[in-house]
Amino acid sequence: MRRRTIVEGVMGGTIGAVAIAVWFLCIDVSMGQPFRTPALLGATLFEGLKDPAALHPTVRVVLEYTLVHWVAFVAFGLVAAVLLAAADRDPRLLFVVFMLFCCFEVFALGLISVLAEWLFGLWRPGSWPQRIEIRACSSSCSCCFAASRSSRWG
Repeated sequence: MRRRTIVEGVMGGTIGAVAIAVWFLCIDVSMGQPFRTPALLGATLFEGLKDPAALHPTVRVVLEYTLVHWVAFVAFGLVAAVLLAAADRDPRLLFVVFMLFCCFEVFALGLISVLAEWLFGLWRPGSWPQRIEIRACSSSCSCCFAASRSSRWG
């Protein structure tokens, strides 16, 4: 894998991760509970939290979850960068990249839906329109970056 592809994957993944993190930070601040979302997800993932009402946010849990969030997005960014680099060499692969992207988005929306109902219960920022907006925001940021870096499109 070329160095440029790795850099593009890390940057693209980081852009997507930051877009979603900022989105949820804005939602949490508007509800008067900054960092509630990463604290809730981190406490569930690392401490086995079952009841969202019992959440006691800590800096450690927020940072641990943020690291996991970033690593997941960077991993996806690296896969996307490798596939886009291959599509630059063979344009027929662009259809495969597009289909994998669509499948990933459906998977992500399904996962978000299941986790939102399980973790947040009646917490309304997990509503369908907002779930789609969050995915669209992250995907748009990452795709714009990828398109700007592609030798075929840039």
